[in-house]
Amino acid sequence: MILKVIFNILLLIPFYSNSQSSYDSLQKIWLDKSLPDSVRFSAISSQYKINQSDLEVNLKLTDYHLQLSKKKGSTSERLNALHQRGAIQLYQGNLEASKASLDQELKIAKETNEPKNLLRAYLLAGSIAVDERDFLGSIRAFNKGNKLAKESGLEKLELTCLNNLAAVYELIGNYDLSLQYLDEAERRSKELNFRDKLGLIWLNMGTAKHSKKMYLEAIEDFEQAFDFFKKEKNRFHESSCYYMLASCYHKLNLDDKASLYLKRSLEIDKTVNNELRTLEGLTLKGSIVLKNDVEAALDIGLSVLEKINDGTPQDIRKGAFELLYRCFQELGDYKKSLKMHELYLASSDNMRIEETNFATIREAVKYEFEIELVETQLENQEAQAALKLSQVKKNFWIISVSVVVILSLLFFFRSKSIKMRKKREELLVELEELKSAKSSNLAMDTQAFALNREKVESSINRKLNETDWKVLQILLDDPMITNKEIAAKAFLSDDGIGSSLRRMYEYFEVKETKYKKIALLMNAIKRSKEQ
Repeated sequence: MILKVIFNILLLIPFYSNSQSSYDSLQKIWLDKSLPDSVRFSAISSQYKINQSDLEVNLKLTDYHLQLSKKKGSTSERLNALHQRGAIQLYQGNLEASKASLDQELKIAKETNEPKNLLRAYLLAGSIAVDERDFLGSIRAFNKGNKLAKESGLEKLELTCLNNLAAVYELIGNYDLSLQYLDEAERRSKELNFRDKLGLIWLNMGTAKHSKKMYLEAIEDFEQAFDFFKKEKNRFHESSCYYMLASCYHKLNLDDKASLYLKRSLEIDKTVNNELRTLEGLTLKGSIVLKNDVEAALDIGLSVLEKINDGTPQDIRKGAFELLYRCFQELGDYKKSLKMHELYLASSDNMRIEETNFATIREAVKYEFEIELVETQLENQEAQAALKLSQVKKNFWIISVSVVVILSLLFFFRSKSIKMRKKREELLVELEELKSAKSSNLAMDTQAFALNREKVESSINRKLNETDWKVLQILLDDPMITNKEIAAKAFLSDDGIGSSLRRMYEYFEVKETKYKKIALLMNAIKRSKEQ
């Protein structure tokens, strides 16, 4: 899931621990109007660094940073403040606010004509697109950044783009391509001696290998990443390493080690307010505890259930429902176990749909990548590349048409479903009107309509047995009732009800329709009202 893959959206400074004394001393500097602007802005940047684990405090600091930058007419500091704000809002899950900050940043960055400013905005745009599950959009944003970094000689930022592209490919299930990008990023980091990028690279390498079930190899990468982040005092990413190590050891059935790492991860997540990974960590904890203490595992599962909603990622929902299903099953509460199993299956189905979407995205990315390659070659070999570009565009067009066809089919079936529901409602309204319509030869209470058996049997020229008549009476109360529910009310078997309905469809000459029971009842009411 997205939580497991770490993106570098180029916050000004990495995460560090809080220090109240440092905060107070730096605050005195940036509030001191007698000091040079450069000193005050430098103090604000240092404060982001010192207090980065407290996102709420730094978000408030961006307000002051923006006001000061506008007052002093500093475009570069205004960009820094907007980027810092957008990144913090993204970490907090406030996508709309983050996009609003990005829009302002992009507008100003384009006006400055500075590649570094624009590239940093592309990194934030790509990360926002990931959270919106617009993976094609994120790849385009990171590719723009990567191309700009190469053209401008911004090698460190090029590494950031490579790492982020690898992270997106890992998310959509293209693990081999993800590892290919990460290998290149690791090689370039060591070659250029930009070792500050290695932590994220190793963390994402481990995540891709975990997805490929290469748990022992993944552990090596996570341990390297953990050592790196520990030296950097980066609590947020330390927690990521702990969680992924716990997951690896759990997969290897080494739950003692898994519990130790998971405990550390959950402790850190409380301090950095990482709610989604906390839910994921608690679910993993419940699965481990379940082996020895079902009641404790159930308590954990119920605590997770209280916090999930329709917007919670499907894999977290699936894990929680699976945990509760297993707990209730162990406790012999089969009714609740069945309910959780149904929710688990629904989440599994949603994940399968998502994986199908990912497969489509992978194909689209593949052809888009080919187009990008051909367009690059076109700059140097225009005549030769034109033919290749045409072929790639044709393939891309085929995929686009296929996607349109699929979407059209989905729209068609949805429209058909809506029409069917509308038809059903119209039939039910018509049915109620038939029940309540006045007839000079039929004395009746409009609130409690009754079929006239004599007229009905005379109309169809045959006698109805008691079972058939009882089924008609039940349908009169509820025309949308299922065969199983009719059987329960009539104290008969499902097969008996099916036979009765088939007989009456023939007696009443009910034509083939989606709502045969409604049609049967309408037919019987009309015959009951005949003069």
